[in-house]
Amino acid sequence: MLEEYKEMKKIDIKSKVIFYGYLSIYLFLNVVTLTKFPFVHSDESWLAGLSRGYSINHTPYVTESFFDLYPRNPHMIKVIFHYLQTLFIKIFGYNIFSVRLISLIAGMITIYLMYIIFNRILKDSMRAALLTILSSLNIQFIYASHFARQEIILLMIMIGCYYIYRFSCLSLTKKVTIIGILVGIAIGFHPNAFILGVVFGMIMLIDFIKKEISYKLLIIYGFIILGFGAIFVGLSFLGDINFINNYSNYGATLNVDATLIDKLFNLDEFYIKLFNQIGGTYYLPNIKMILVSIGIMFIGSLVGIILFKDKFEDKEKIILIDSLIALIAINIALVIIGRYNATSIIFIMPFGYFILGVLIKRIKKRAAITTALLIGMIIFSSIADYKEISIYTHYDYKDYLLSIEQNLQDDSIILGNLSAGFLFEEGTFFDIRNLAYLEENNLTLEEYIKSNNINTIIYYEELDYIHRNEQWTILYGDDNFYYDDLNRFIENHCSLVRSFNHPVYGMRIVRYMHDYPWKIKIYRVNKGTEYVH
Repeated sequence: MLEEYKEMKKIDIKSKVIFYGYLSIYLFLNVVTLTKFPFVHSDESWLAGLSRGYSINHTPYVTESFFDLYPRNPHMIKVIFHYLQTLFIKIFGYNIFSVRLISLIAGMITIYLMYIIFNRILKDSMRAALLTILSSLNIQFIYASHFARQEIILLMIMIGCYYIYRFSCLSLTKKVTIIGILVGIAIGFHPNAFILGVVFGMIMLIDFIKKEISYKLLIIYGFIILGFGAIFVGLSFLGDINFINNYSNYGATLNVDATLIDKLFNLDEFYIKLFNQIGGTYYLPNIKMILVSIGIMFIGSLVGIILFKDKFEDKEKIILIDSLIALIAINIALVIIGRYNATSIIFIMPFGYFILGVLIKRIKKRAAITTALLIGMIIFSSIADYKEISIYTHYDYKDYLLSIEQNLQDDSIILGNLSAGFLFEEGTFFDIRNLAYLEENNLTLEEYIKSNNINTIIYYEELDYIHRNEQWTILYGDDNFYYDDLNRFIENHCSLVRSFNHPVYGMRIVRYMHDYPWKIKIYRVNKGTEYVH
């Protein structure tokens, strides 16, 4: 017995050395590639730009300086996230590295939480370490950990809440209270905190049906989240008395006001697009095998729980049922929200790995086989990740910014694309999206340029492609009112400073990146032009 204990202890130490050694290498590699993969999306500079506005104006009740016509209204739904970005910007500067670093830190914490949970599920430290390594190599997870948006932070909160609910030694009352508070705080990061609320609400509801939790705790959970929601809404009213109406109108532009039936019928399209890597302006990695695997495990687990529930230990049944409920809950929440953002797919990933953990544990007499299988999957994932990430290491974001910066004058006030937003000082840049709202603001292009003292125009060839292909006008709005005027203004009143090609940052539509040398032209408005001071 003593010898067996010593052997187990030796394996435990060995697995920890492997895991923490891997984690160190993983962190290093992710820091090195943080600004290279994926390409910088306009969402990232958009969010960072608002965070900088918080800091410069010393208030959260501001909107983005680069949107003066594009409808924007202040609200507090993401206030915690923006202040977190503000902190990192003050420490590391206004650049893509500083805001992506937040996501990487959240991703590393998530990996550690997954490691703890896998240890509890598998009761086998070596296979727990290997399964954690495998999940960390999920290309969608790496993408989320490198992307300066909020999904990875919400994922971290979700995994933390699940650990608290199923594996901590706290009382049920404390567990439910803490989870309610964490989900409530998540509202301050992104409205997709609703997904977390539905997931744990449904898990607790099933526990209530099984008489493992009282209805009072369900009520406490609901009231805590509603309380936090009321706080964020109340704070939003302080900055915008018409917050509900304005927020609803903005949501309508994202299709969240569609009927529930219409939203439901759009769910299959969401998964089809993910499967076929059709993501508009968002980078979509190849996750075909992951989606198929999760689908197979979902159906297999459902059948197994119904027909062979006696074959599973109590803890295994709990994990499987929780994972099945969570996967259903996430999809229900997505349907209710109605905005099928491709980045939301990250929420289903951990529960697929939890199911895999239970299945691996079930094969008790085949530990060597499952260990070898995990190692093989890790090697395969590593090679696939390298191939995917290496595509983007050739296109350094800094080089793109430098190509623009070295051709700007000190007094430049720019009309251009938000993808280069990290280059410009507050108040010196206006996004092309504003031009779609010239007509409703009773402005001509010339009047807009004059009123903002714009003296530099960065023109992307993608604008010509979008004009020829109307289905893509959703990116910048209807261009019929300004496209011809903009080109005439450039022809009659501007001089070309520099023209260069960029197959990634010259085109926002992902499917057309890489294959064509999209041209970017920098124009300076001629001195003496009557439209410009």
